[in-house]
Amino acid sequence: MTLSDGLGSTVSYLTESIMHYECRIIHKNIIDDKSLEEPIIGRYYPKRDFHTVYYGEILGVYQEIRN
Repeated sequence: MTLSDGLGSTVSYLTESIMHYECRIIHKNIIDDKSLEEPIIGRYYPKRDFHTVYYGEILGVYQEIRN
């Protein structure tokens, strides 16, 4: 994989991708284990490595046309 500089932001993207989005984070929410039922935690988070959900504003969408 190769990284290229973003076109409208400072975030890099994978050069091999034919399409990429550039976004600005407007909110992030860390998954709260107290709000999940134990069977869900056991199945999807057995190591209790909860992820973060990001909400963003799309600033640009870029597509490469390949022949």
